[in-house]
Amino acid sequence: MEDITIDITTIPADVWLCIFEHLTPASLSSLAQTSSGFHRLTHRSLLRDIRWTNVQAALRNVEDWRGDWRQWCAIPRALTIKLLFEDKTTKSGSTWVVTPSRPLINVSLYNTIHHQLLCFTRLQSLILTNTLITPVLYPILASLSSSLHTLSITHCTYSHRGIWVDSVPMLPPCSSDPDSFSSDPYEYIDHFDFSSLSLNELTLGTFRDSTGPLAPLHPFNLITSSSLTSLTLTCGVSFLLCLRDLTSPSPSSSSLHTHPSSFSLLHTGLPTIQSISLTIVKLTQDGELAISSFLALCTHPDLRVSLRVHDTEIRDRADAFGTSVATTNTPAHAIGVGIRNVWRYQGPVAVLRLLSASRCVSLPSSPPSNQIQKNPISHLLLTDALTTKSLISGLERLGRLDSSPSTPSPQIKVLSVKMHVWDVEVLYAIRGLFRECVQEVRVEFGVGGVGENFAITLGANILPDLKNLRVLKIVQESSCVALTREGRANRHYVGFNTHHHHQGPIDYDSDDDVDDDDNGPVAHPTAAHTNINAGVGVGVTWNTIHNTHNATHVPAWYNHTAGPSNDAAAAKTTCVTQTPTPFDDTDFESYLLGWNRYCPKLRYVQLKRGSAWVRRFEGDAWVERAVVKEDSEVDD
Repeated sequence: MEDITIDITTIPADVWLCIFEHLTPASLSSLAQTSSGFHRLTHRSLLRDIRWTNVQAALRNVEDWRGDWRQWCAIPRALTIKLLFEDKTTKSGSTWVVTPSRPLINVSLYNTIHHQLLCFTRLQSLILTNTLITPVLYPILASLSSSLHTLSITHCTYSHRGIWVDSVPMLPPCSSDPDSFSSDPYEYIDHFDFSSLSLNELTLGTFRDSTGPLAPLHPFNLITSSSLTSLTLTCGVSFLLCLRDLTSPSPSSSSLHTHPSSFSLLHTGLPTIQSISLTIVKLTQDGELAISSFLALCTHPDLRVSLRVHDTEIRDRADAFGTSVATTNTPAHAIGVGIRNVWRYQGPVAVLRLLSASRCVSLPSSPPSNQIQKNPISHLLLTDALTTKSLISGLERLGRLDSSPSTPSPQIKVLSVKMHVWDVEVLYAIRGLFRECVQEVRVEFGVGGVGENFAITLGANILPDLKNLRVLKIVQESSCVALTREGRANRHYVGFNTHHHHQGPIDYDSDDDVDDDDNGPVAHPTAAHTNINAGVGVGVTWNTIHNTHNATHVPAWYNHTAGPSNDAAAAKTTCVTQTPTPFDDTDFESYLLGWNRYCPKLRYVQLKRGSAWVRRFEGDAWVERAVVKEDSEVDD
């Protein structure tokens, strides 16, 4: 048979263009240098995504767009600007404008870049990061409103005074709609109508200065776009304080005078937003109220909220899961404030009590909405390591967030937890609470390890009830090890193993003995044996397990009076730094074949770092592969 030689010159250009759509700009640039044919074909693809991250390169690119590339101005679809607009060559001249956050700004460079931005008439996505934001941006967005649907502003500096006064006169000549400016362009910007923008997706990150949403013409006003459906918001502490004032039912007269247009959203609300992704750097009590009040303005019936909290100051207060009496005369900070419609939560366990949708505060000035809704949380990723008792008690309370008959329990699909000492009891708890819905289980522990009969326990007592399980990960993480007073890893940490096998809800607040069919009476630790790390039921309530600065590194020290004497054996087993899997790969593969009958949807099993067993579909052979990145196997 003759070898078939393909002449690439005979391949249609449309085929190459389809291939180029899946290549990065860097790959396209390299490909363009291989031949004149590829240089011509990649020209359009390279012009679709523009990145201005270097001043000199950006200026050369602008000159090209004003010259030979003028005819291609309708091709760009995405533009990224990462320029500080600083000029370090001189400290004199008319190009310098003094601002509080950045005293030396190159106005000429700023005007050149934004002047060219107006010429990209088909731009769909604009990404601004580590750059300067001024109100002159808003009329540019308005001129591109017919095509621009995605805007991202992250790690930027906002300045209201100075620079935009010199920039406005340069905008009308390149504006596609000269009539959009009134006879006084400064007045047009000062009374800009943010709701007229046609943005669909908006990302607002933290600002490098202390600017808050109450500043005049702050980019936060972009959330009032009448077509906005998706919002990604990162909040620092100062931003949350301003957000609290912004959503307050009785804003101060000084704040209202500073920026009256922002408070219009208290009356109109944000009815079009369907998806919100909130990242909170540090959640304070004031921030808790601000987030709850802000979400109350989002009245879309299908609102979905993804919440991530890096740190929290929430401490022990009245139990938000108990009976709370909320009246119009009760201060908002004195009652349980809920964060509703959260479908994904990642952060400290102390914030879990805020996910009760039935306890949202309805502000007098907030638009009417259905405040009592079912809890839609399906992805739960706890970032702090806990004791077994605290962890299981928290999972039980999560299942009782909404105890009314008309409100179903949370349908947890993805669950990721961390614990100081490995205890199989957590798997029994997951089986008992979320057996019908859980699809992915990830458990990280500090010390200890699975026993020699662990695979048998999984196949006999746990997996048969988890019919929808797709991913099982149990790995050791050094960050989960409890610390001593001096900050060193405490590998002699004592954990109280109750071995209840979680046949039903357990009252961890009780000091009574609990009978275990397999292990005999197991005594609960009493208040006389209080341990700061023992968690719920051991002298520490659920709301006070985070009284340290970092919950992941809870101070733990070896205490001979920390619990009953029958825990000496447990202490001996938990001081092991790392326990390898007690069965070889051949034996484990045979276990996996048996688990196929119980969990037909199981696709991914990992019991040690760096290695996992995977299969692509039901009936496929299990294959061991190296794990480079620890990612979720279940799509969000």
